[in-house]
Amino acid sequence: MRLILVAICLLTSVCVSASEITEWVKLAESGNSEAMYNVFLETMKMGSDEHPLPEKEMEKAKYWLLKAGENNNWRAAYVLQLCYEKGCMGLPIDSEKSVYYKNVVAKFGPNSSFKRDTLKRAPCVER
Repeated sequence: MRLILVAICLLTSVCVSASEITEWVKLAESGNSEAMYNVFLETMKMGSDEHPLPEKEMEKAKYWLLKAGENNNWRAAYVLQLCYEKGCMGLPIDSEKSVYYKNVVAKFGPNSSFKRDTLKRAPCVER
């Protein structure tokens, strides 16, 4: 499961300055779910297989992931769906919560036409 979390973090890697992270924390504290998810990602990026996050930082990451999911952030809901399906970040396997977050992704995530339109515009995608 750690591999899935690392892959999600790497796929969304962007160089972020300390001042941007500070701004995201302020926005997250004010209720912005995208900022909550970004704080989760940036916190997770600080760890690695060789140097896992200290428990305090892992709890901070989990806190922001859960808050973003509670606020219907579809990216956080996707991660939570996987965590509750497989068990990760100290979250127990819970099929009801996994289904709940799967439904959040379905309701608030990009719809299938968005994905199809994105693929149509991508020059290197074969049909």
